[in-house]
Amino acid sequence: FFCVFVLMMQRSSVCVSRWFPRVVHYHNRLTCSQERSFCEKKASIIPILKEMRQKTGAGVMECKKILEKNNMDADKAVAELMEIARSSKGRSRNTAAGWISMARRGNKAVLSELLSETDFVSKNENFKALSKNIAQVALDTETESEEGVFKIDSTKLLEAPSLDQKDVTVGQKISELIFSMGETMRLERCEGLCVKEGIVDGYVHGGRIGVLVSLSGGEPNEKLARDIAVHIAACGPDVISREDLPPSVEPKKGSILLEQDYIHDESLTVKEVLEKHGSPKVSMHILSR
Repeated sequence: FFCVFVLMMQRSSVCVSRWFPRVVHYHNRLTCSQERSFCEKKASIIPILKEMRQKTGAGVMECKKILEKNNMDADKAVAELMEIARSSKGRSRNTAAGWISMARRGNKAVLSELLSETDFVSKNENFKALSKNIAQVALDTETESEEGVFKIDSTKLLEAPSLDQKDVTVGQKISELIFSMGETMRLERCEGLCVKEGIVDGYVHGGRIGVLVSLSGGEPNEKLARDIAVHIAACGPDVISREDLPPSVEPKKGSILLEQDYIHDESLTVKEVLEKHGSPKVSMHILSR
């Protein structure tokens, strides 16, 4: 019986004397164990590739290629992939889609516009989160804003540290997303509104139109400023009052903010709502795509 068993083993595909273990180094540990058995044991690198993809956003084949290039050292492979990602520039295609985000604090608020090639990408949660983070970075870095509308230099903003990784710039964060999503992206503009004494709040509708409203004097509050911003986004006034128009220009019907019916209570005009709060002075800034 033993002789028959040995003969069968020699003719079968099962290898007794040879085995080819694959060892993957990750965080200074071995991710698989070497075991001898009658059947060949190969460690799967799928969990490693999955984790690399989650960290870098790279495709599976790209992760596999870089992993093999680095002798199955996943830490080095991730570092190389991130270096590649942070230098991505896109395909120089038309950026017709995008997302507007807002960040605010006290007497100042900022709107930023990040562009992409398609609506599919611009509505992605990672894209919207990056746009929001850029607006927050802009708000944090613009410490000496004068009263009124101001603009932030996009070039300087791209070189600023990102919100969640201080050793990675805003520009590199955009490149990482370009690398993972495969579309051209760029920071189009970043603008804000500041008031010395008062409050600023705003509203962004669907990532396509952003409105900032400042209230100074009287008895303003953040909710009132935001409600007026929602009103402006919906009704699209051209000016705040008749005094803002040249004497020779006849205003279009419904183009003056203070004379419009308030959308949150149509029995009142915007002017009458403001009078209930001590008639604060209103300023607005609109950013639309």
